[in-house]
Amino acid sequence: MTKISLFTRDQSAMDNGIRVEVGPAGQKFGITTRGLTDGYFDRMFALRRKAAQTVNAGLDQDDLPVTPDNLPPSQEDKIMAQALVECCLLGVDGLEDDAGNPVTFDAFCGLLSQRASQSLLSLAYSAARSVGLAQQAQADSAVKN
Repeated sequence: MTKISLFTRDQSAMDNGIRVEVGPAGQKFGITTRGLTDGYFDRMFALRRKAAQTVNAGLDQDDLPVTPDNLPPSQEDKIMAQALVECCLLGVDGLEDDAGNPVTFDAFCGLLSQRASQSLLSLAYSAARSVGLAQQAQADSAVKN
């Protein structure tokens, strides 16, 4: 019979966060993050709604208005970055700038909303999305042994 834990997440990791290694082989660093909780999705909804109102306020009468579901991609990236920073991300380690200085958590968070750092945003989102899954699989494997 199939275990329900295969289809659920470790709630403690989702709420409290864990360190997730991200990046390509040989270039890995750590992001400590909570999972994509209800708080994250609620914040995304509120930010999308506000962004749509702001965009629509600046439109000419002949322009087509946007909705929270069809914002420009640049707006979506900024919204995702803000929601991740506010609701999920807790720390970063093992990442340095080109001069060899460690990247602080504040600096990392500041980079996420910049178009040039879209890869970092993608890694941060992937880290948050993965929270609770791998840990649940490890726990299930440990129970078997």
